[in-house]
Amino acid sequence: MARGKTTPSYLLLAPDPARQAEWMHRLRRHGAVRAFDSIEAAKAEVESSRRPWLSFIVDIDGDGRSIHRLLKSMRRASPDAPGLLVMETPPRSPEAIEEVGFRFLTRDAPVAEIRYFLGYGLALEVTRDPHIAAAVEQMGRQMALTVKQMELTALAATPLARDTLVEGLGVSHNTVKTRIRQLLRIHQEETMDTLGKTVLRAALAHATGASPTNVDVHTGAMPAERKALPRPKPAAKKSSKKTTRTTRTAASAKSPGRARKASRKAAHRPARRRFR
Repeated sequence: MARGKTTPSYLLLAPDPARQAEWMHRLRRHGAVRAFDSIEAAKAEVESSRRPWLSFIVDIDGDGRSIHRLLKSMRRASPDAPGLLVMETPPRSPEAIEEVGFRFLTRDAPVAEIRYFLGYGLALEVTRDPHIAAAVEQMGRQMALTVKQMELTALAATPLARDTLVEGLGVSHNTVKTRIRQLLRIHQEETMDTLGKTVLRAALAHATGASPTNVDVHTGAMPAERKALPRPKPAAKKSSKKTTRTTRTAASAKSPGRARKASRKAAHRPARRRFR
């Protein structure tokens, strides 16, 4: 990890227990989370900790000065970390929220907006280039990419070797191959190299006065370094004789010839003796 041994984390402020649990379930797939249920506790963490932050998420009711002071403290602690404010109703001054570099969403906003925000944050983390992150978010919106697909799209623009990519993602070689194959099919690209060039060209369109460059050394934290939880494995399917028998019966019903053949075999089969 290029920025030291401290694990980059999400900072979550959500006083409502149900909302906090929902956010924790969503965020832990992508990294560690520091969750708080009060403005004072979150503000104290931001001002005292030197931890690198992946993103700031504030899900709270109200639009008072204490919230604005918290957002400013977060921005001072990490000028580049994306920020998201989620409330029941729009704030009285959306411009003040935008001035401190935070996005705003109402709770009834499409879930896809949260996905694009998280995807932008991970693209920014792994590339350290806001132009690439903006291009990846636009691709995510156009192609309805998942958060992990947006992250992998951003990684295509970095010079990572396959073994380094596998180690950083914390999954097996076969899983990486499957994800890459699916991603290339979505983007209609042949290789990760061509996808990376497409991402860089799109990033150039977002650049204003500065061109995105392909960094020589990977500088961001990968999922394994962020302590992201692996995807749970699907439950094993249980086989049952009843299901097999039902399937055979259904197959016989579809094929009358097969049913007649089975009945003839049953007629010539000797009866089983029953012992009393």
